[in-house]
Amino acid sequence: MSQAQEDLFAAHFGHVIVMLDGDEAGRVAAVDFTNRLRRVVYRVDAIELPDGVQPDQLSGEELRRLLGSAQVAN
Repeated sequence: MSQAQEDLFAAHFGHVIVMLDGDEAGRVAAVDFTNRLRRVVYRVDAIELPDGVQPDQLSGEELRRLLGSAQVAN
């Protein structure tokens, strides 16, 4: 995530949900993004996907379920 992208999140969103690939690189990036965004956005939730799963492989129903659970988590 670039500084410009971080600035856009800060300027336009109070709640961000981070969902990256379910592999080591995705998990490392999710921790980095989450930590950076928590400094500038009111609320940040992260969804960890199972090993080998990518967000674009999820069905609409799976996405709704995962995003729904993140919206009620603290």
